[in-house]
Amino acid sequence: MKQTIHLFFVWGLIALLLGGCWDRKELNELGIAIGIGVDMEGDQYQVTAQVVIPSAVASKSSPSAGSPVVTYEATAPTIQEAIQKMTDTSPRIIYLSHIRMLILGEEYARRGISDAIEALMREPFTRSDFYIAIAKNNKASTMLKIPTPLEKLPANKMFASLDTLTKTWAPATKVTMDQLLSDLANPDIQPTLPALEALGDTESSNEKGVDDIKSISPGTTLRFSGIGVLKKRPLAGLDQ
Repeated sequence: MKQTIHLFFVWGLIALLLGGCWDRKELNELGIAIGIGVDMEGDQYQVTAQVVIPSAVASKSSPSAGSPVVTYEATAPTIQEAIQKMTDTSPRIIYLSHIRMLILGEEYARRGISDAIEALMREPFTRSDFYIAIAKNNKASTMLKIPTPLEKLPANKMFASLDTLTKTWAPATKVTMDQLLSDLANPDIQPTLPALEALGDTESSNEKGVDDIKSISPGTTLRFSGIGVLKKRPLAGLDQ
């Protein structure tokens, strides 16, 4: 009887020691990315991450505190390596669990999008409920650097805009990772992605940053205009 009691005690002690979140991540160690962009830079991949600045989006922060997001970029032979390489400039690990938008540069999309889809599928913390769009006549990195009015976080603005469009009228359609994978696997379906367009002077908007959204009429705005059709995974074309 005593041996049984001792055995239960030992197992209970082991259970207490093994309990807890072995893979926990502290917030002050993470750079939470809400937008990811993929472009081509020669024969290499250029990946851009739009990362939230926690202090700038806190409820008690002043509206003039500065930009609520910062972008990090890296170029490498593979997308996974480019994401990891961002730690050269980012003081925190880029955390991909809260992505809202994946933006694909048009040049990259015309070469094929399978590498970006596979890279994010292999990320252990990435969910599949984010939206995917193609940067029309532009690079994804440019789109992720444009500040937006009303919504503090540009990637959230894009996400909300697609939701609103599908509820009101349909110049574009929202596509999640799950839906895109299902469409790509079906030989009878021609997959499509919404096209994201920048109206105005993108270079000036990137330079002005948060000052641009303080204007009544911002110099650059983002809108979803039309769709891109995928043929065997590369982009076949964008409607005008």
